[in-house]
Amino acid sequence: MLLMDIYRKISRLLAVFLIMLFILPPVALSQVIKLDTAKGQDGFRYLFRTGKKKDWPEVYDTISLSDFYDMSLEELESVKASGVPSELEKFINSLISTSTQKSLPSRYSPNIVTLITEEEIRNLGARDLIDVLRLIPGFHFAQDRNGNVGLGMRGNWANEGKVLLMIDGKEMNDLYTAHLYFGNHYPVDMIKRIEILRGPGSAIYGGFAEFGVINIVTRKAEQNAELSFQSTFGRMGPGVDRGSFQVYGARRWKNAGLSGFLITGNAQRSNRLHYGFYSCEADSAVCFDTLGVGKYAGLGGQSDLFNTILNLDFTWKGLSVSNLSNFYTVTDVTSLDSKGNRPMKFGTASNFFEMKYKLRAGHNLTITPKVNMSIQTPLEENTPYSRALESNPGYADSIAIAMARLRTGLNFNYDVNHRINVIAGLDTYGDHALNPDTLESFYRNKAPQSYSNTAFYGQAIFRLDPFNLVAGARYEFSSLYKPAFSPRLGITRKFKKAHLKFLISDAYRSPTLGNIFYSFDGNYSILPDSSGITQVGRGLKPEKTLVFEAEFGYQFGSKTFLTANVFDITTRNPIVYTYYQDETIRELYDFTAGILAYQNFKKSGTNGLEIDFLFKDDWGYLNLNYSFYTAEFKPRISAYTVSTFNRDAQLRETVDDSYLLAFPKHKLNLNWCYYIKDDFTVNLSSTFFGPRWGYDIDLYGPGLYDVDGRLIKKRFSFLTNVFFRYDNIFTKGLEAGAGVYDIFNKGTDYLQPYFGMAPPLPGSSRELYLRLSYRIPFGKKDKPSEN
Repeated sequence: MLLMDIYRKISRLLAVFLIMLFILPPVALSQVIKLDTAKGQDGFRYLFRTGKKKDWPEVYDTISLSDFYDMSLEELESVKASGVPSELEKFINSLISTSTQKSLPSRYSPNIVTLITEEEIRNLGARDLIDVLRLIPGFHFAQDRNGNVGLGMRGNWANEGKVLLMIDGKEMNDLYTAHLYFGNHYPVDMIKRIEILRGPGSAIYGGFAEFGVINIVTRKAEQNAELSFQSTFGRMGPGVDRGSFQVYGARRWKNAGLSGFLITGNAQRSNRLHYGFYSCEADSAVCFDTLGVGKYAGLGGQSDLFNTILNLDFTWKGLSVSNLSNFYTVTDVTSLDSKGNRPMKFGTASNFFEMKYKLRAGHNLTITPKVNMSIQTPLEENTPYSRALESNPGYADSIAIAMARLRTGLNFNYDVNHRINVIAGLDTYGDHALNPDTLESFYRNKAPQSYSNTAFYGQAIFRLDPFNLVAGARYEFSSLYKPAFSPRLGITRKFKKAHLKFLISDAYRSPTLGNIFYSFDGNYSILPDSSGITQVGRGLKPEKTLVFEAEFGYQFGSKTFLTANVFDITTRNPIVYTYYQDETIRELYDFTAGILAYQNFKKSGTNGLEIDFLFKDDWGYLNLNYSFYTAEFKPRISAYTVSTFNRDAQLRETVDDSYLLAFPKHKLNLNWCYYIKDDFTVNLSSTFFGPRWGYDIDLYGPGLYDVDGRLIKKRFSFLTNVFFRYDNIFTKGLEAGAGVYDIFNKGTDYLQPYFGMAPPLPGSSRELYLRLSYRIPFGKKDKPSEN
């Protein structure tokens, strides 16, 4: 708690500093300052936006002269005739760098790519990142432990370290277990753009990029100076269920930039009824009472999602220094005290620091050294750990799970000529954990406290006459596992209106220290008096994922674009957090006894297709996408399989072998935006979910303990939202937005994606959402230099 107080005080001081720095700009701001165009890579737009009604922000990006060599005669004639042809604008606006670490058009990138812009996020009226990512083909959310919400991808539970999320190049995954937690967490209102790879990125990023990558780029200093404030409010019932405040400031000089933002706020996961289980950890009185197993209780005011983010970013020529501090706590909605309240909260205090320098060593070579430092410590309230922290701080420190990671990298980017680009790099990191020693006697061997990893990666991009070829690989050495090789190959071809992609990648992920600490190799001993289990064997293997993908895209005229892709995913030795039981354990103790731990299974996977349609006209835009997966022809894991409820995995009967738990096979997204006026938009978004399977509690009798689990099937459902946004209302820079989330009050639930008795977690019901922001620019946005 002391650490939390210190960070809060620092946050307040920095917020005051930001306000004072930008609200009293010097007279020199009236002078026109030229921008360094090599750094203007934040402002691309969605493909084929040529709207006349909306005055789109100007876009500057770095594009090599070599890119013009591959233009057709028709394109070159267009350049000669008009200076900036529409095809060239679309080419520049769709540049991304996440896939290859070199800016390429999305149709040439060796991944299935989705781009999301700041304009789209603000038009959508997104309350948090869930609202944005839900509209991505193949993405779906499910319930994790303690009422947390995690991400699934293409039918697979991906929250166990299989998707990498970065903010400005800094890894946001939990260092101890690799999880990602969603719900009022990430700074959605500070996002400049999001680049999403629906497919592996391990060849470049290693680590957690096994199924995909989400790269968030936040707002940076683009104007002479800017200061903005924003407040949001949400209401699902009586009282305020969502509220936040944020301040953003930026200053720009000729060769330098300084920006920062502070966001703090709280939201409720839901206000609906939810079944919770009485917990001795939440209230010791429960252990000696006859209240039963649990009961239904409302989540209104009992499902807090508290978040504070402080971000600072400084650039000077090629040097970039940034720091992001994040404090995030979630109410454990699954645990009740004797009064039916949910007092326990879990979270982390995280700090992510990065320093890198982009050195241009000649016309064709760029060298980028980089250093990252990440620290994460637990934040808990009304838990055994937090109570120990108050009564005996020394003891509490001994059971805290704190993590630190030091990461260094060196990247070389070389243009051999206008047709060949080569990237090579060194990536090394070391993890150290202060692990809880209270469980060591339970295991047979001591868990590692430190872990190191060194990787070399390389990639070559060949612009050949018949097609583009991207070939790359990553070779990793670790202190705990054998060396691993992660190759990838991409062939892309763009015709006049169409493009094709054929992609193959073999991704790799080694277990984290937390995975290893709570692992189980299937061996254990029984105490002589049969009073318990002891000497549990630790052991966990790395997992690998082979992915095949193919994409076809076609541009119908100047307003319409369609892509369709198919995929096949196979994971070997998947790491799964599961509840282990066998006949011996059940006979000695009871039918609920078992070991909750990480284990390796043999294989799992899915295959399917995704279709994405985009239409852009003067009046606005329409995006429609559909995604489908099936597990019918793939090996399955018992914990993820749709089967009857039985604690003995061998006695479960498969009900549907084409589905996996929690995730719909069919999903359809619609996002429609209409410009009523230049600065006045209405945005309608809908998500249609096909049937989903999951588990729920079964109250089979009148007794207090007559509770078991049962398999359930959620039928077709949909979620519809509307948001009105008015920019420059009354005065320039003042923006007001209002909307309704879940107009028809369908109350979409989050199901658990693995076997268990957790009842569906209610999502928020119909919510009235308001947003008010004011941007104060202190100077005109600079034009790019002519040099």
